[in-house]
Amino acid sequence: MDLLNEIQHETAREFVFDVRRQTAPLGSTDIDALDAHLRRTLASDVPLGFPASVQRGDVFEIAGPPSSGKTHLLYWLVMQCILPRDVVLSSAGAPLRSENTSTGWGKVAVVCDCDGRWNARRLHALLVARLRRLAPNHTNTTLDDIARAALKRLVVFHLGDTLSSAQLAATLTTLPDYLRTQRPSEELGLLAIDTISATYVQDRWRSELDPHTSSSLTLALHALKRIHAPLTVLANTTIATNPSPPQGVYAPPPNRVLVDSPLLVTHQISLALGVIPKFPAEMTAAEALRDTLRREIVERGIVIAKVRTLREPDVEGQFKFEIHADEIVVELFA
Repeated sequence: MDLLNEIQHETAREFVFDVRRQTAPLGSTDIDALDAHLRRTLASDVPLGFPASVQRGDVFEIAGPPSSGKTHLLYWLVMQCILPRDVVLSSAGAPLRSENTSTGWGKVAVVCDCDGRWNARRLHALLVARLRRLAPNHTNTTLDDIARAALKRLVVFHLGDTLSSAQLAATLTTLPDYLRTQRPSEELGLLAIDTISATYVQDRWRSELDPHTSSSLTLALHALKRIHAPLTVLANTTIATNPSPPQGVYAPPPNRVLVDSPLLVTHQISLALGVIPKFPAEMTAAEALRDTLRREIVERGIVIAKVRTLREPDVEGQFKFEIHADEIVVELFA
């Protein structure tokens, strides 16, 4: 009997989840510096040389003050999810080089828009701009057709900014039935909530102090993770530079390993706008108007992102991206 108790048990669903995680990963974010960090911090049971940086069931929390680029980083991740896999564009019958091949996930993305910021026209424009960088010699009509086909994989629930965590949980609870009936042949790759309510942060804090007090929203997210194993992305607005839990940026309870949490945030991405140097006291108004350094920082919309992973809390990654009028430009951190 003692030997039987030492045998590790797992449900059939847990077994299928583990097999899918190791044999059919989601893919990469197409942000080189972020992917490099994610690969450095892969779980110990993931084989060496694993091509994908984003694992099934990963949970990203994107934290930052208002207007710091959270929604635009979500736009980028959604684009990566809905763009088709390995679709080679061609020019005059000749295939393009491999670096001009679209390498998305080709999966469904579900977005819960909780503050009314999601804009389909904006996302379409960003998709076309991203495809134009991949295939600069192609017509806008061709790129527009690919973008529109990709957008068919996007589902947006406009829920309103007065939504409670219980109402959001009810929406997520019905999502598996929706996907089964409305998207029977497609796979959920990403679930995004923009932005997660302050109530959820408090709920998660309490659930990790005492797992028996898990909220309906936390349990709904955990159930979706077990059934569909998507990348879950939670946008969280910070309200202070050094907040104290449960307000502001989420921080784990002290002296606690978060292995019992119903929903484990695997990676936290903290965003901040590029720092604009102060004007020297001796600078005149005319000189300030001619200043190009500060103007460039503002016009380029530079956002600095720092990444931390629960498995490797001492390893910090960083990258930057720029929010332009018609596109998102991702660069390696300099």
